[in-house]
Amino acid sequence: RIKAESLVHTQSTVNKYVSRTTAKPDTYFEVARLSESHERVVVFRSATVKESVCPTYDLAVIELNALRSSSECNLVITVFKLKRRKCKAIGSFEASVETLISACRTNAKVSGFEGCEDAEVSSPGLQLRRGGGESAGKIVVLEASIEHPSDTRESQFLSGADNDGGAPGELALSDDSLCPPVMPGTFIRRPAFRDYTELNIDLCVAIDFTSSNGDPRLPGSLHYSRDGMLNDYEESILAIGSVIEKYSQTKMFPCWGFGAKFNGVVRHIFQCGPDANSLGTDGILNSYRSVFETDLIMSGPTELQSVIKAAAARAKRSHGSASQNYSVLLCLTDGIVDDLEAIQRLVRSYQKLQLPLSLVVVGIGRADFSAFHAWSDSPAQSRGNFKFLEFRHHQFEPHELSRNAIAQLPLDIVENFVGRNIMPSLNR
Repeated sequence: RIKAESLVHTQSTVNKYVSRTTAKPDTYFEVARLSESHERVVVFRSATVKESVCPTYDLAVIELNALRSSSECNLVITVFKLKRRKCKAIGSFEASVETLISACRTNAKVSGFEGCEDAEVSSPGLQLRRGGGESAGKIVVLEASIEHPSDTRESQFLSGADNDGGAPGELALSDDSLCPPVMPGTFIRRPAFRDYTELNIDLCVAIDFTSSNGDPRLPGSLHYSRDGMLNDYEESILAIGSVIEKYSQTKMFPCWGFGAKFNGVVRHIFQCGPDANSLGTDGILNSYRSVFETDLIMSGPTELQSVIKAAAARAKRSHGSASQNYSVLLCLTDGIVDDLEAIQRLVRSYQKLQLPLSLVVVGIGRADFSAFHAWSDSPAQSRGNFKFLEFRHHQFEPHELSRNAIAQLPLDIVENFVGRNIMPSLNR
């Protein structure tokens, strides 16, 4: 299993810093062996990772005899980007199986798998290079080993008949048919998102009612809505919730608020609506609107620890079982939060504990969300199961809003299930 770091994916930014405003590429990697005539024979292609210059890819399980040749450095690993329905190589490097295993051990000692900035690996062969020799980024080997066939637990993995390396299903909205073909029958892949046919997602929604949103009765404030027109909060709930609810067996979701004052006391979590759970996305919207019929006073500060812990408590119910249950907390807020470091520690700790929970935060309005962006753009090992995006960047494209919000979920879900040894049923 590998991850790429600091991918330089445009010619204009070679050896320069790629800013946050630069479009991040959709990438995948290929493993090819070099024949005795030095021709490349592709034996594996990974699933596509969406919009990241520091992507972590799924585990690649490849039959060893598909890699062997007489060359000492007989593997070529190439990272490609997908753009406008075309595939283009970002960079590549050559290495043997032994080199990859050694790089994995070195990386474990040096970085502890914590963040791109700490993952300096001594092996020069793991530098991605363009055709002219310029640096195009770095590859960090997270896992590498050779297993005897009797130890691979083949009964828990599906055969690689479709040869797509485990591309996510509908949630990922990817189009792997655009990628180059792969040699059939050369590897056994681990489960993919679409294999979990009994998946049940528990959606939790948390909404910001702090005073910085403005008076909801006044036009221009973030909670203002009239004549059937949806405000930004409602648009976000509808776009993202309507997709996630398709993966729920009950469609009963909690809707919480935070940052409002009731009876003179600031509540960092409170129930929206008359019932603990709302039926589907429409029910969430009705519960949200009902809050404005109460005597709430929009207040502050903006803190998310309480709603995150509440979502974690729901996720914990599934932690010790083999069920395909997973929780997603969709949090909508109008600005940076006052307990950012605390919630970062929470999210990272939950990932280490393999709690089946992901946090998706949508920024509403035009506040400074740079801290959220920095967190969301950080390496997977230090980020946790977290995704951030701004509503205004997708406000006229609800499909793009939902696609970007949930792009990471299939990987989060599969990583969690495989890590907890939850495999899809083979009797389908």
